[in-house]
Amino acid sequence: MRKPPTEVLEDNGHFQSLPLDMGRCVEPMTMYFYDKFARTCKPFSYGGVGGNQNRFYSFGDCMQTCHA
Repeated sequence: MRKPPTEVLEDNGHFQSLPLDMGRCVEPMTMYFYDKFARTCKPFSYGGVGGNQNRFYSFGDCMQTCHA
């Protein structure tokens, strides 16, 4: 599985509260974000560039990080 480019973003410790940001570019891939209102992780199509830290490669990684 191809991994998206990595960006160094400042971590304020509350990234799971960030809204969904699909990023930009035209190579969408399925990633997961934590929906704080539904209190679960949901899939979305990530564009490959940009976005925010509320983005995970798998549902399991998302839940382990955000739902603990």
